[in-house]
Amino acid sequence: MSKKQSLISALIALALLIVGLIYFTNAYPSEEEKAYHRIAMCYVIEHREIQANNKELIEFFNKVAQGGVPDYALNKPKIYDSFANELIDYYLKLSPEKQQEVKSSRENCDRILQGL
Repeated sequence: MSKKQSLISALIALALLIVGLIYFTNAYPSEEEKAYHRIAMCYVIEHREIQANNKELIEFFNKVAQGGVPDYALNKPKIYDSFANELIDYYLKLSPEKQQEVKSSRENCDRILQGL
């Protein structure tokens, strides 16, 4: 392989690495965003009876998560439906006793959902 082909291969590999890194950083929430999602999900759990993960529940979650931010805010939080789905699935897998503990207070809810 010539030097030119090696350089082109290295540049392609570097470009793929950069694209992958950008995708990963934008596809999954940061710790701060996870905390925001957990608090919004605690509100949803507190105000809805959750029996299954469905589209209506995610829509309600999105309304709660986005509704807490005024329209004129410059930086609105990014909402990650995939992480919201993970939170719901995690909650549904908890024992009935743990689910009651989650519903007992937002502090308990946040603490338990951090186990995800």
